[in-house]
Amino acid sequence: MNNCARRHYGRIMKKFPLYPDDTPIEKIPEYAFSKPDKDRRHLFSWGLCEHGAVGILRQCTKRSKKDTAPRYLQRPCRVRFGDFNRVIDVACGFGFTLYAVSTKSSLKVFGTGINTDSQIGYQSQRKDAPMELLLAPVPIRLPIDPQENVAALAAGRAHSLILVEREKGKGGRVLTLGNNSYGQCARPIEEGEEYNGSKTVHCVEGLEGEAIKSVSCGQDHSLFINNRGQLFSCGWGDDGQTGLGVPGKKGSPTRVRGALENVNIVKATSSGDCNLAISDDGVLYGWGNSEYGQLLQDHAAQIYSPVKINLPEVGPVVDIAVGGSFCAVLNEKGQIWTWGFGLLGFGPNVTQVSRPQMIPEVLLGKSSFAWKKSKVVSVEAGLFHLAAVTADGDLFTWGRNKDGCLGLGNMRDQPFPLRVSIGATVLKVSCGVDHMAAVCSPYF
Repeated sequence: MNNCARRHYGRIMKKFPLYPDDTPIEKIPEYAFSKPDKDRRHLFSWGLCEHGAVGILRQCTKRSKKDTAPRYLQRPCRVRFGDFNRVIDVACGFGFTLYAVSTKSSLKVFGTGINTDSQIGYQSQRKDAPMELLLAPVPIRLPIDPQENVAALAAGRAHSLILVEREKGKGGRVLTLGNNSYGQCARPIEEGEEYNGSKTVHCVEGLEGEAIKSVSCGQDHSLFINNRGQLFSCGWGDDGQTGLGVPGKKGSPTRVRGALENVNIVKATSSGDCNLAISDDGVLYGWGNSEYGQLLQDHAAQIYSPVKINLPEVGPVVDIAVGGSFCAVLNEKGQIWTWGFGLLGFGPNVTQVSRPQMIPEVLLGKSSFAWKKSKVVSVEAGLFHLAAVTADGDLFTWGRNKDGCLGLGNMRDQPFPLRVSIGATVLKVSCGVDHMAAVCSPYF
């Protein structure tokens, strides 16, 4: 600014001051800063977009008629649905995603993605034709009272489970919808039943007089835990995944016994046809497919009844995850142990492990320079990859990077854990076959 401009600017400021000379300093307006909302949630998703499971419409629609290549999200992308709805739970199935929201209305569950078997409920379009592909979240109309809350979601290959509670932590009933060819929806099998455009929603009120407190989906089977810690299963069992002692289909939830006869089960999980469960004292049990040694039973490809898996080197188990050919457990020290076949976190040259081995903690963010509380608190698995969440809300992924589902910004497989750049504190993550979703809390 030259001297002439300075003089001109000075004359203007004297004639039109920003604040009069008699303005008290306390009356000068200040910027207002909003307080952080601890209950606010953000929703992120990534992976294959063309089937709509990521829930982001602009990513799922093609740019032109000539655009035939599938589109991917290689990094986490914020889903606008989460900005207008407080998402409390998420479940990724085979090409579809379910969201549970906290609301006073009866529309508490939404879904997006593949809907060929009505796993996202009946969704009509013009001329009352059912929609087989949903590119953005839509509400699923269910028999839920506004006073009830959705406690948990589970998604399989083509069926969904929704746990509904009236009082938090007291257990409740389960709503099932989707494909029931093997009885995985906990209702009798009807030969020749048409699932495309089906409006059937089945309700499982309770199991042996007790409310249900936990649900999980395998590929074509379902697992339920009641308030007494008893485990029930239904669905396809040719590889022993139902744990009922014999192969075949089962259309009603049946008590799983064997090694679980007098055990209080707190969690059971599956993503394919192998199952793991843990008791209240941290003991591990397993059954189902063991072709790659997932259940640590010599010369047994299928285990039809639950067996106890002794892991003296691991100690008490607090969380579990099962992939298509591998298993992972988390002990009370925050250490992850994996075994089976795949990219298990030990580098590209180790693809098969016969006994559980611990992933070096430094690969999961624990070091002398990190916060003391920075340890892993949960572990999840898809068919081909694994994910871990730390106490600080950091997300690590590794394994087969099918369609960019690891969220690392590339399409390469990841042989050891790597932190995902997500820009929020991760609270809950779910792994699908070719996509993932996470419920997060904003930093501020």
